[in-house]
Amino acid sequence: MKFKYSTQLSSKIERIKSFKKPTVVGGVTFNSPLILAPMSQITTAAFRLLMEDLGSGGSISELTSSNGIFYNSTRTLDMLYIDPREECVGIQLFGEKSQNIVSAALLAQQSGAKFVDINMGCPVRKVVSKGAGSALIRKPQELYNFLYPIKKALAIPLSIKIRLGYSEKEITCFDVVKVAADAGINFVTIHGRTTVQLYKGTANWNLIEEVAEKFSGVIPIIGNGDLNSGAKIAERMKITNCQALMIGRSASKNPFIFLDGISSIYHSENTFFSGADMLEIIDAFIYYLSGIVSEEKIRIVQLKKFVVGYASSFPYASELRNKIFALKSIDEIKALSCSYFSSLPVLNTK
Repeated sequence: MKFKYSTQLSSKIERIKSFKKPTVVGGVTFNSPLILAPMSQITTAAFRLLMEDLGSGGSISELTSSNGIFYNSTRTLDMLYIDPREECVGIQLFGEKSQNIVSAALLAQQSGAKFVDINMGCPVRKVVSKGAGSALIRKPQELYNFLYPIKKALAIPLSIKIRLGYSEKEITCFDVVKVAADAGINFVTIHGRTTVQLYKGTANWNLIEEVAEKFSGVIPIIGNGDLNSGAKIAERMKITNCQALMIGRSASKNPFIFLDGISSIYHSENTFFSGADMLEIIDAFIYYLSGIVSEEKIRIVQLKKFVVGYASSFPYASELRNKIFALKSIDEIKALSCSYFSSLPVLNTK
C-alpha cells in the first residue's frame, strides 16, 4: 500500500488482497480480474491510486478528448498524467477522427500507460452527436479503417470499450467485436446496456456472455455492468466466459467494492468496514490529492464529490450533500465527514 493506514485497517486490507490472483488479458497483466472502469471526472490519478490500495487489479483513466490533445489543450493534456506509483493504468481516448486519436495515443504511450483504450460506448449527446463515443458502433463496416491505423501506430496494447448496440433494435456488438479482432485489438470491454438506455434498466449479461463465448480464443472480452456487491461479483466470476470484470459506478459509491469482490471470489467471507475505516479512506484520498492536484479549488471540488458519492448509500446523505457543498476548505469537509461517518454503525458493504 502507498498510504499508511492504521494497523487494524492495513492488516484487514492486506489479508484480503493476499487472496487475489494476477490476470493477463490481451497482453496486459492486471493484478486481479477486477478492473476499475473509466468514469468522467472520477477516475483521476488520485482516485486510481486509492482504488489500487483497495484492491483494484488495474484501472482506466476518465475519457480524454483526442481532439483536445491534438490542439494542445493544457487542461486535456493534464488528463494524460499517470502517477509513477500507479501499477497498471490505461488511458481512455475518445474522438471521431482516427488520425487525431493516433497522435493522442502516442502521447498516452509516452506518459507511461500500459495500454490505450478507445471509448466507443459513451452515450452522452454532445459526444455522440460529433460521431464519437457510441456513435462509432452504429457502423461496424467502417470500424476497421478507423481502428487499424491506431493499432499499427502503438507499441503497447490497444483496447476498446463498447455497448451492446445503439438500441435493442440495433444490437451491433457481435459485428463490432469481429472487426476489432480483425484489426488486431487486444481486448474489448462490453457494457451491458445500449446507448439509448444510458445507465437505466439492468445490464444484459446474457448478451455479454454470448459474445464472450462466441469469440473465446479469438479476442478477450471484459464484462461491465451492475456489479455492485461482492456477492454479485463472485456469482458472475463462477459462470462468466469473460476474461475479467470491470467495475464502475459501484466504486464511486463503495470504496471497498474491490476488497468485497476479492474476498467473495477467493475466500467466500463477508467483509465489514466501519465509519472509522471510511474516515481513513477519506484521509488517504486527501493525501493523494495533495500530491497530485496543485490547485486548492480543484482539490476541494474533487473531495466534495468523493465524500458525497460514498455517503449516498447511507441515511441522511442528502443533508450531508447540502451542507458539504456550502463548505470552502478541506478542513471543514474533513470535520463534517468525521461527524457524519462516525455516527454510522458498522457498514456491511456486501
